Amino acid sequence: MCDFDKGIMKTFVVLICLLGLQVFAQQQEVILEGKQQGQSVPILLFSGAVTSDSVLLEKADEANVWSERIVKALQVSGTIKVTDKMPDTLTATSLVPNAKLEVKKASSGGAVTISLLAGDAVKPYWFQSFSLIDKYFDNALKAVSTIHTQLVGEPGFASARIYYAGSTTTGNRELFSTNLFGLNRSQLTSDGTILISPTVSPDGSKVAYTSFRNGNADVWIQSTSGGPANILVSTPYVDSSPRFAPDGKTVAFATTVDGNCEIYTIESNSTNKNRITFASGIDTSPSWSPAGDRIVFTSDRSGNPQVYTMASDGTDIRRITYEGEYNDSPVWSPRGDRIVYVRRENGVFQIYQCDPAGVTHKRLLYYSEDQKDPAFVPGGFRISFVTVWQGIPGIALLTPETGEVDMIVTNVVAQRPVWGPPTP
Repeated sequence: MCDFDKGIMKTFVVLICLLGLQVFAQQQEVILEGKQQGQSVPILLFSGAVTSDSVLLEKADEANVWSERIVKALQVSGTIKVTDKMPDTLTATSLVPNAKLEVKKASSGGAVTISLLAGDAVKPYWFQSFSLIDKYFDNALKAVSTIHTQLVGEPGFASARIYYAGSTTTGNRELFSTNLFGLNRSQLTSDGTILISPTVSPDGSKVAYTSFRNGNADVWIQSTSGGPANILVSTPYVDSSPRFAPDGKTVAFATTVDGNCEIYTIESNSTNKNRITFASGIDTSPSWSPAGDRIVFTSDRSGNPQVYTMASDGTDIRRITYEGEYNDSPVWSPRGDRIVYVRRENGVFQIYQCDPAGVTHKRLLYYSEDQKDPAFVPGGFRISFVTVWQGIPGIALLTPETGEVDMIVTNVVAQRPVWGPPTP
């Protein structure tokens, strides 16, 4: 970490306080029963990549490796099961949907054709060609999103980029992006300081974050394709936790400009700030509902941090958590039906889920290591979070209904990973 003078260090300490609050609980909460995975999960038959004349390829063949990445990404989606043989309880006419995946390598040209066939049909009802020359498997991930659309009716998140604040070898923290496999990694900033809390605009074109590049915690905004960054919010105090609204035009953020931390909103192309919380405690970590009409946030206005919601103009404030000594990092689901947050229990942060009214709550994972910075993937099928999984630090995916975990980005020390939209 670079050396800070006393004023900068004081600012950094305040920021750390905002990221960590302490609370107590008062009220019994009800367990939310989730639907078991598998009740209506599409099952896709796949026996391995073949050549243009339908000869099964060796495992080492590049097309087979490519197809294995497709299978892995489909499984990671949490909504599609892939099998190489007919399940005992199903017949070819009872698959949901009745489909078979075919990956066929061209005899020349370095291309593969991805096809979906219904039942015993000979002709595919969907097919598309992709380049096999794909160092980072981005084409394979685009294929997965398209397959997902064909089977489920909406794009999967496989081709979406993940943005996160990551530690560098020099001890600083910069903004990075990567694909689902942790490949094609790109460093978007070189501030040489501390950067935290990125957020991506709904269209994936912009990213906002807090950086100390000018010696103070300011909110910056820049293109996700790189290039220069511009200051969105700059005060002599701590400006942090930006979140884009669903319209992409407004950003909610937290600032200590009023002495204690309050939540403001600002237009992404303006300097006009609008204060929306007026409590004596700390208000931070805002996250918008998908309709843009409400914001969920963390506040210690009741004595210790709990999760609250409010209308987007700051009215109609409702407390939704009462259990636990430490509730933080709330995030609204893409469909608006759930809120996830972390709760500290016996010194370990665990992921919880509740309905927007806070009536029912459920712990999603039982694990001995911290689970931090939860975020819904596009579509809301799974939840990403930061942890150390079986001794390896990185970003993992959680299936809310089953507790199934897949580690996707390994050997990185990440903070607040967020997802851009799927790439067409």
